[in-house]
Amino acid sequence: MALKPAESPRERMDNPAARKPLNAFFPGSGRILFSVLFITALVILLIGYVDRPLALLARNLDPVINRFFSIVTRFGKSTTYLVGFGMAFTLLYPASRSDRWRDHAPALRRYALITFFIFVSIAASGLLVDILKAVFGRYRPVMLYRKGLYGFTFFNLLRARLHSFPSGHANTVAALTAALYFIKPRYALFYLPTALLVMASRVIIGEHFISDVIAGATLGIITTCYIKSYFEYHQIGIFFPASGREKHPPTLKSSS
Repeated sequence: MALKPAESPRERMDNPAARKPLNAFFPGSGRILFSVLFITALVILLIGYVDRPLALLARNLDPVINRFFSIVTRFGKSTTYLVGFGMAFTLLYPASRSDRWRDHAPALRRYALITFFIFVSIAASGLLVDILKAVFGRYRPVMLYRKGLYGFTFFNLLRARLHSFPSGHANTVAALTAALYFIKPRYALFYLPTALLVMASRVIIGEHFISDVIAGATLGIITTCYIKSYFEYHQIGIFFPASGREKHPPTLKSSS
């Protein structure tokens, strides 16, 4: 009996019966939608009742506290991470394909894909935040302090003082924390408190309202979850379960 030849990756992608269902690419979409609706309702309540008094309270904190959190907040700057992980990927990936490093190719490929995953998580969520900042055009707390201005102006592209919602720093540390958790969950007790400190710093030093921070963090986490789903859908094995053992070997499969 003649054996049917194995399908090529292209044939598998073109074969409807061989494709994974949509919910394999977007697992837990129902839960994510519910979370988004809940966070949206929470943000609306915070904007209406909490943001303004909390911002005025933060303004009167001890200057020593303000100076401390002015240092902490620097860890939420996306440029540092994008440059660092971007450079790491450009070095690691070519090395993983080099004959000189053939013995270390699997490890180099894995680390290259990890840096790429973190880079894309921060970059993609950061791009969405930048778009939303311009769309909503929310006054920063400094405008409340100086001129009593509070609210949204909508569609302001260039004025940084109208780019309060959502928080870019909170988005960056949330995306980074989620990405690191998916890769090394055992260190979550280090990731989470650090991220929360950076997020709190944005309110304490008067750069954002608490609703900006929550919205930015939520966007960072959800974006990272979907990017992780994309990697898993294409069997790019870089994620560890809680036990610390790898789910499947790292691969580089084209989606074309």
